[in-house]
Amino acid sequence: FPIDEKTLHVKGGTFTTIMNIDSGDAYIFRGIGITRSNVVMEDVKHYLAEEKDMFTSESYDSKKGYIAKTGRPNQGFFRLQYCYNVTLKDCIFTDHLRVYVAGNGASSAPYDCYAEYAAKVTLDGCKCTPTEVKEYGISDPTGIMDNVTRWGTTGTNFCKDIRVTNKCKISRIDAHRGICGLTVKDSTMGKLGIVAVGFGDMNIENVTSYSEFFVWLRRDFGNYWNGDINIKNCTWDIGEDYSSDLIYISYDPSAMVGYDSIIEHDSVNNVDREYYSQLPDNITIDGLTIDASHLDKDGTSYFNKGFNIFTKVIVDLKTAVDENYLSHPNGNYSPKYKYPIKAPERVSLTNFKVISNPNVEDSNALEGVYLRAPSKSNDAYFFEKTYDKTTFSWDGKESYITKD
Repeated sequence: FPIDEKTLHVKGGTFTTIMNIDSGDAYIFRGIGITRSNVVMEDVKHYLAEEKDMFTSESYDSKKGYIAKTGRPNQGFFRLQYCYNVTLKDCIFTDHLRVYVAGNGASSAPYDCYAEYAAKVTLDGCKCTPTEVKEYGISDPTGIMDNVTRWGTTGTNFCKDIRVTNKCKISRIDAHRGICGLTVKDSTMGKLGIVAVGFGDMNIENVTSYSEFFVWLRRDFGNYWNGDINIKNCTWDIGEDYSSDLIYISYDPSAMVGYDSIIEHDSVNNVDREYYSQLPDNITIDGLTIDASHLDKDGTSYFNKGFNIFTKVIVDLKTAVDENYLSHPNGNYSPKYKYPIKAPERVSLTNFKVISNPNVEDSNALEGVYLRAPSKSNDAYFFEKTYDKTTFSWDGKESYITKD
């Protein structure tokens, strides 16, 4: 696709989508499609209307509350495809309701901003608008904190060099089928956070996140990141009663993901070892503040008795009888662990702080900082075997700040 030489600047405009109540789960394409390169779209606002009609008499679920039952999903009001160097500046997004397809209990994945086969995409100062469906008691004045009834702001496939910067405030950046290079800087991420698989550097700097996991490497694409993750001067607000993995991993070594295998020589045992997915080579965390100031004194857990970079890696691992379950040499794998994942080479943590709640005794009860949760001993070999050893360094310091 040729790259357009001149920059097209589109500015202003307010658009409101009247939500459909069609049946079926096929996506609807309505909005502004960008299929040329060198575009700046500035100060374009998008809102939703008539969401109340997406609920039916059967919409209430005892576990989920009110859930939308009608309406086909929209795939991006802002839709970028086959283009290079596109900036959305000071635009307003509105997160869409999940629509639960009758019969299978699964929700659709509607985004307000969607990119596919696009390179050098920048969200600059973009924000989500508050959402509300008064008739059903659904209200999110921030526009980024409802992870129950709403899906998330952005979704991407097969993209390169995405930047979220300059005081963006969105609920989710989601790179499904691989991204090469992701930067989130000087911005706020809501409950759905940073979700990705891919390559290159993931740089997260001066970001405040309210997500359950600070970074979520997608399980459905093999938790794959071929490159480094760098986290600098960030704050993670863990909410009222939990914290979990800083980086969420749940890998199934019995299933083939589909990536080209990685073959590395184990000089200790003089054998070649083959991996079918991999975690980041290097994870560098320099300046991380855990905000526990909103911790509920009746909360059931706090830091899982410690702060964990990972809580677990291998999903549904019941036993560690076979210490080589992840890295049998020369293809001699047990059936359950046929497709090993490569461990990180190095993880480092410096300048770690906690904002505690003076009304909750446990908010000053951090018992340790760990590469992995000590209670998850079954996947210990993943990090600790000589040929797979992950070097973990922590400066041994944490400071506490009490927020009145």
